[in-house]
Amino acid sequence: ETRIEASSMLDTCAESFREAAAEPGLQGWQRSELTRLIRTFTRMHSLLMTMSTIIRRGYGGPLPSIADGMAEVLGATTEYYEWLECYSLTPEDCPDEPDFDKAIDNFMAAVGDARVRGDFEDVPLERRNNISAFIWNIRALGGEIRRAGKRMHDLRYGRDSN
Repeated sequence: ETRIEASSMLDTCAESFREAAAEPGLQGWQRSELTRLIRTFTRMHSLLMTMSTIIRRGYGGPLPSIADGMAEVLGATTEYYEWLECYSLTPEDCPDEPDFDKAIDNFMAAVGDARVRGDFEDVPLERRNNISAFIWNIRALGGEIRRAGKRMHDLRYGRDSN
């Protein structure tokens, strides 16, 4: 149900962005940024769906030594999405931008600690590959989140106002 709801919300968002891009008075770069933002959110959605699949398919669930880190990263993702929504609606009332990289760094430290302790020694190769795929998707998601924040900032304040 959540996947269907997320896909439906993404479709609604994309349609709104397409309508906004068709508004008269926009400059060409603004139309391009809206189109790029649609693609960014679509990639973010795809990465989150992939991460969800990795977690669900892994028999036995996530390794206990990195489960908290996975939950923290997904929590940080939710926090960042909430910030993006706040920023798009009322940027003057928004808290500071969350540091998604910190959540990634904490997760990578937990994975590193688990490797040092030997937690992965008896883990089947398929499950290790799932963990590697999850890590790759986290890093890719971080990049997409940064792009979304930059595009939203550029749309609101112009390209040259950093």
